[in-house]
Amino acid sequence: QQKLIKIGLKSISDQASSGIYEDKGIPELELVKKNDKNDYQTESIVIPDEFSKIKDTLIDFCDHKECALILTTGGTG
Repeated sequence: QQKLIKIGLKSISDQASSGIYEDKGIPELELVKKNDKNDYQTESIVIPDEFSKIKDTLIDFCDHKECALILTTGGTG
């Protein structure tokens, strides 16, 4: 059985991560799910725009969740 490739999806937003409004970044990144092949899975997270949190989640996606690709959005405020 072939191991699924993991793709990390990360949205960086202070307001969305605190629940002030709904995150729109992850749904946009999930366009990768519109693939006819189901040969990958995704890990998603919405986090505040804080350097240490960004760094820690990148490390987690790489080292622990073994994501082969990480897509990020946000941090525009």
